[in-house]
Amino acid sequence: MATSATAKSNRGAVIAAAIVFLVAMVIRLPSCYESFWVDELHSAWCVWDALADVAPRARLGNQSPIYFGGLWFWKQAFGCGEVALRMSSVLMTSIAAAVMTWGVNRWTGSRIGGVAAGLVMALESNAIFFGTEIRPYAVVILSASIATICFVKLLESDSPYAWNILAISVLVALATQPTSFGVLVWLPALVGLKRLREEGFKLRLSLSNLLLITALVAVGWALWTTTLGSSWRSRGNWATFAMAPEFRDAVAIWDWTWLLVIPLVIALFCPGKRPAMVCVALIAVSATFAFWIASRLDVVHLWHRRYLVSTLPMFALLVGGAVGKCRIANRGWLAAPAFVAIVLLLGLTWSQGVLQTLCTRPHLLAYRGEDWRSAVGWVQSQKGEKDTISLDPGLIESRILSQWRTIEPAPTIDDLRYLRYPVSGPYRLENVRLIPPIGMRVSRRESIGGYGVRVGHARSSWIIARTSGETASQFAVNEKQENLFLRFGSTKSEVRSFGGVSVIRFQMDVPKAEVQKAINEFLRARNGVGQ
Repeated sequence: MATSATAKSNRGAVIAAAIVFLVAMVIRLPSCYESFWVDELHSAWCVWDALADVAPRARLGNQSPIYFGGLWFWKQAFGCGEVALRMSSVLMTSIAAAVMTWGVNRWTGSRIGGVAAGLVMALESNAIFFGTEIRPYAVVILSASIATICFVKLLESDSPYAWNILAISVLVALATQPTSFGVLVWLPALVGLKRLREEGFKLRLSLSNLLLITALVAVGWALWTTTLGSSWRSRGNWATFAMAPEFRDAVAIWDWTWLLVIPLVIALFCPGKRPAMVCVALIAVSATFAFWIASRLDVVHLWHRRYLVSTLPMFALLVGGAVGKCRIANRGWLAAPAFVAIVLLLGLTWSQGVLQTLCTRPHLLAYRGEDWRSAVGWVQSQKGEKDTISLDPGLIESRILSQWRTIEPAPTIDDLRYLRYPVSGPYRLENVRLIPPIGMRVSRRESIGGYGVRVGHARSSWIIARTSGETASQFAVNEKQENLFLRFGSTKSEVRSFGGVSVIRFQMDVPKAEVQKAINEFLRARNGVGQ
């Protein structure tokens, strides 16, 4: 009878996990049809050509090549479209939701608690955003989900099987996205400390532990030599997007009320699981604000959700643990957990705007707003054979285009090839020239080619810039005033905005030879020649 009950319980847990998996998939799919945005275009560029190109291109973007190698094989098997590539991340984060469902169910003995934890992973806005883009963070979320479940199991009972899975999961996350180590390292560290205390602080290394330590050192060394070393030397670039704000603004990084505060308050009245929940909460909070302190003190700028996504499964576990172990008087064992789960999930999704968006515009749940596909498509459909095309990629590394004479070491051919990646992958344009960020006021002498618009025999020139339509329009006005070719060529300009990407088109009505003649006369008159 006991065996039959256990088998029935396991089947129920698997069915619940499968349902949550499908919910997570359905929630994410509408967001997969949008154009790739600039970060995803780096991933696409890494895997767009030969396998031998993957690692060098990943390193140029300060990324570990492990994830991109796997994405290259995924592309060969399933295709190169937006939906096909993004499905890799959709599947991994949907599996993460299923893992949390099954794991919390087993941990608390509550199917409703497991479903609540899984639905947090399925519906939380950051889990949706990072679960629908082709970046390494989906792998981190899945690895962190597995590690978190193993962690709470090991806090209650020793299991070599769970310990090995925990360690391997942390290693996978480290190899995929090294910054996740700052969060996940505390899981095996605390379990190891617990073991040491139970054994009277006598250090005993088993063969499996020795292998895991060796693997950790090997992965760390490989990452440092291939990626982290160069990333650390250029860490000043991260300040442009990962600068820590004031504390009152920093607390807005997570929805603490529904993911932490209420679950912990409920835990105070739970009959069990309280120590594990408090421990997980402390790790999530401490890691989050350790990153804030490191950024605030200018040690290294890491204040961004992408570097902290490994805390999401911890918050999901807190919600699931609170639901699974809550008891409300006169509500019954089933009604109370169900009521608390509904309140927490509705509160979370309403607070983050997920519920409202899901009911009205589900395709905007993970909206990036950079329509590179349409921008490049318009240029391809309208440009002449001899038109010139310039690119302002809007990357943090773009400063080398305006400061290349003073930067040490000097930019290489690979650096410039990297800056062209937005139009070197799925949305391809040939013979593209780089220009400094058009939002900056720099003189032409300080830039590689400057802002000066080059007009070919077709009298047409294009600029694709990762900037707003307003900035692009102002640049077009300024350029027509400062660029003599455009001023004397009776140039018409057209600006089209594609979300966060803008295209500027200059067309000259006067033949180029006549423009050059007019410019020469203007310069002679300005310089007093012939007077």
